[in-house]
Amino acid sequence: KVQKNHLTVASVMRTTPAWCSAGQSAQTVAAIMRDYGVHRVSVIEPETGRLLGTVSERDLCLGVVADGRDPRNVPAQEVMRRDPPACHPDSHLLTVRDLMLHERAHQLPVVDAENRLVGTVFLADLLPHIG
Repeated sequence: KVQKNHLTVASVMRTTPAWCSAGQSAQTVAAIMRDYGVHRVSVIEPETGRLLGTVSERDLCLGVVADGRDPRNVPAQEVMRRDPPACHPDSHLLTVRDLMLHERAHQLPVVDAENRLVGTVFLADLLPHIG
């Protein structure tokens, strides 16, 4: 039996992360959020799967809506957070929880050793395993 303090992200992460490419529109990003039921979308390089950034609802609100910009004409790369915090499948859940609390994030991208997106971990999914 695996002890709770040894659980890793791989045991709770979702392997179908919400993602977009850097050139996709803010409108498309918002639709991905709606379709996946998430508040943050990972921006990747489609050819390699490497994580470039993330776009949050707040990024869309402040970077598009508040400025009166047309979301059909604003690419994700203009509003994304570059080099966002992320974790790895072998990261310990307590470490990831602490990172989420520090970042005030409810979800984090999960990347492999080459920074390729392999999943998403949600605070709600890991809390039952560390409480």
